[in-house]
Formats: sequence, structure tokens, C-alpha cells
Amino acid sequence: MTKPPRNRILAISKMLLPPAMIAVCLVVVPKLSQAKLSEKLPLQLPLPESFASWSSTPVSYCQDSDCPAAQLRPIQEETTLCPECGHEADSIPFAEKQILPPDTLHFRRRYIDEKGQVISVIVLVSGESRSSFHKPEYCLPGQGLKIFGEAAHTVDMGGKPDLETTLLDISSSVPGQGGQGLFIYWFDSPVEQTGSQVRRNWLMIKERLLHGKITRWAYVTVLAPYQGKRETSLALIESFLRDLYPQIKLRDQKESSEE
Repeated sequence: MTKPPRNRILAISKMLLPPAMIAVCLVVVPKLSQAKLSEKLPLQLPLPESFASWSSTPVSYCQDSDCPAAQLRPIQEETTLCPECGHEADSIPFAEKQILPPDTLHFRRRYIDEKGQVISVIVLVSGESRSSFHKPEYCLPGQGLKIFGEAAHTVDMGGKPDLETTLLDISSSVPGQGGQGLFIYWFDSPVEQTGSQVRRNWLMIKERLLHGKITRWAYVTVLAPYQGKRETSLALIESFLRDLYPQIKLRDQKESSEE
């Protein structure tokens, strides 16, 4: 039997492609637009005030864009008024608040242990819009930080399911605030955990298409300055996460990951 010429196959494919794309759009777009936001939070929030050897203080930011405390100088106390200018204060920087969707939830705490070692934790919880999260490559430079190293990193949770994360090496670009540190992040849904932004995006799209549901995801970031050597700082963060994560991890997620 004679095979049809290749040019003919290509011509037929080009003719069928537009109708196929239209058909997909007719099916996909309504499902995406009709998806409903789940109210179930992805983690046990707010963040704990203390655990293991760590205690914490909340972090506030002045909401007056002209005040120094509005950006890179957080107020190390829980307050509704800025002690420098008397303007309203909130737990999120002014500039960040302007770009985040209003249904985004945010939680921040600054932890310190008995040796005076400091680790900062931020959790953002998405709403209906995918714009609740921004890649660190975009956000960190706006906070005066440079990225000079990036890699996938698995945290051994000591007999429990591993914590999959992305680890960044960073340095400050703000005059008078020199130094280097480690920035580690990952994503949680009520039943999934991943350190990959690509996988998180795929899971969000799948939920919308297959179940008509917008799942709330948490974007967790942990920042610690170098404590001497880099290896020492990394060991400190991993120990910190082994203590913190069981405090905020949902039971549903734990059961799902063990199946």
C-alpha cells in the first residue's frame, strides 16, 4: 500500500490543528474560569511562637513608603504603628503588599535560639490568583539580596518523609548590610509537598482542570545568615526544619506522602 506523501500529511495536520486548538479551549477555559477556591489551608498556621530551643518575635513593616522601616528595616516587634514615624504598620513590606492579591495570606516570624542564632521564616498562602507567588530570582533583588548559587536540596527529616526544597546562596547588596546567607524554599498543598516551581504549577493546573478546584498552596521561605562556615549554617537550617516542619505539617499530607 502506498503511503501518502509527507507534504500531504503536513498539510492535513495544519488544517486540523486550529479546530483542535479551538476545541481544547472550549473545554479547558470554562473549567479554569469556573474553578472554586478551597478554604482548606495547606499548613497548620499561624507559625508557632516557640518550639524546641527556638523562641520568636513577629516582624512588622511601616506602611508609609517614605519611611526607612517600610522596606529593608523591619520593626522587630508586633505593632500596629511604626515607632519611627507613627504610620500604620503591618506584617508585610509596603511594596510587597501592593503587588500581592488581596486574598493572599502571609505569616512571618524571626526565630532565635539560646546561642543567639537567628532564622527568619515567611509563609505566603495563595488565593485564587497564581500571582500570589513570585520567583525568588525576582523578589530577592528587590530586597537588596543577590543570588550566587542555586540547587535542589533534600532535607533528611530523620525517619520521616524527606523535605524537598530549593537552596539558594545569597549575599546582601545593601550598603552597611554585608554578609552572606542561605535561603531555602518549598511549596505545600494540603496533600502535596515539592521544592519545584514547575511541579507546583503543574499540580495547580491539574487540580483546576480535573476537579474544578483552586487549591491553596503555601510558599515557605527560610533565611539564615552564615554561621561561620557554609556547612555549619546548612546543618543549622536542617536541624531547625526537622523541629519546625512537624509543627506545621498537615496530617492529611503526612498520610498521603506515606501511602
